[in-house]
Amino acid sequence: RGIYAALNNCAFVSTSIPEGGDVSKPFCFLMDASMLGVGVGFDTVAASQGIRVLGPDELNRSRFQVPDSREGWVKAVGMLIDSYFKHGASAIDFDFSKIRPKGSPIKGFGGIASGSGVLESLLEDIR
Repeated sequence: RGIYAALNNCAFVSTSIPEGGDVSKPFCFLMDASMLGVGVGFDTVAASQGIRVLGPDELNRSRFQVPDSREGWVKAVGMLIDSYFKHGASAIDFDFSKIRPKGSPIKGFGGIASGSGVLESLLEDIR
């Protein structure tokens, strides 16, 4: 499941977006690495690239059921970020019902689940 990155203690990602590129990609990397305990530094190159925030089409809504996995959480963040930069993207309603309750054991990586509250808060802050 790509947890090799957990062996690193720090990383760097550039926010530079190639023309027609994926705006959310550096932020998805940052999210994924952070969830593995990797400290991530980044630049602010994208801020000077003139990328326009369009905002999602609130009249055209879609639903995404967030999987109970690190990858599912990263995908939710990427989808939300992309919805603000892609012309005509639908607004996303997230369904957190598949995410295990706070305090449940995490078997694959170890530790205790935080529940959906922290992800809900993150997505709201991004909005």
